[in-house]
Amino acid sequence: MAPTHGLIFDTHAAIERLVESGMPEPQATTVVGIQADLIENKLATKADIDTAITAAKFDLIRWIVGVNVAAVVAVAGLFATAVGLN
Repeated sequence: MAPTHGLIFDTHAAIERLVESGMPEPQATTVVGIQADLIENKLATKADIDTAITAAKFDLIRWIVGVNVAAVVAVAGLFATAVGLN
């Protein structure tokens, strides 16, 4: 079963509109088929975007925690060195 993105594209109505406007039916069918493929396979849904945002937030938090741990270790090392020099 093809993935569904919750976007309804009435291919029959689109073909009819193109034919009514003067486009030959084989050409209209091809154009609408291409549009339907793009809608089905290339458009990002709200769920796709939410997933990407969640992954980006996780990566950012992981990076911030890593930088903060490194900063604490560096400060502790400097403090230990300063105390050891006295």
